[in-house]
Amino acid sequence: MKTERGTSLVEMLVCCALVGIVLSLVYSMVVAGKNYLAVMSAKHTLQQEALQSITWISREISESDAECFQVATMLVNGVDGVVFSSPRSPVSGNVEYDIVGRMLWQQHICYYLRTINGVSTLCRKSRTLSPAFSYPPPAPPVDTVSRDASLPQRVIARHVEIFSVSNEEVPEIKIRCRLTGFSRDYAIEVKTRLFLRN
Repeated sequence: MKTERGTSLVEMLVCCALVGIVLSLVYSMVVAGKNYLAVMSAKHTLQQEALQSITWISREISESDAECFQVATMLVNGVDGVVFSSPRSPVSGNVEYDIVGRMLWQQHICYYLRTINGVSTLCRKSRTLSPAFSYPPPAPPVDTVSRDASLPQRVIARHVEIFSVSNEEVPEIKIRCRLTGFSRDYAIEVKTRLFLRN
């Protein structure tokens, strides 16, 4: 006579415990990977927005003139921002000249901080000058352009904590983006100095 032997209750409990331990290790690795991906994505987004905004602003301000440059701060004007005149056409994006060969100044460009849906955002507005000026026109106050509801607003970067432009012959631009989450603060700060070309 043969006796068949099955698994005992103790063997089943040991097997279930081992499977549980393996599954918990796999689950913790998946959660850690997901958190790592979220953190790296947030850092990448901050870096991309900070670099994109400093590139845009640097390119446009460097084409301006020191005489047509207005800087505003939150303490004095109620808004952090800058307005300057630009020789670029708002339609074609090219620099145009009059029949004498003088550069035509065709728009005022404004960069400013604004809170949108509880997030501090760097925005851009552009006001076309009609007719275009053959000399650099003085820039209007930042709050006048930034609060003009008839002008389209373009979001340049979100989570901007600091946006400042120094009112000097060689202006310094500083942008700091900060994102809070995942039980940490992530921040990136970019600075540059510009020589105005026109």
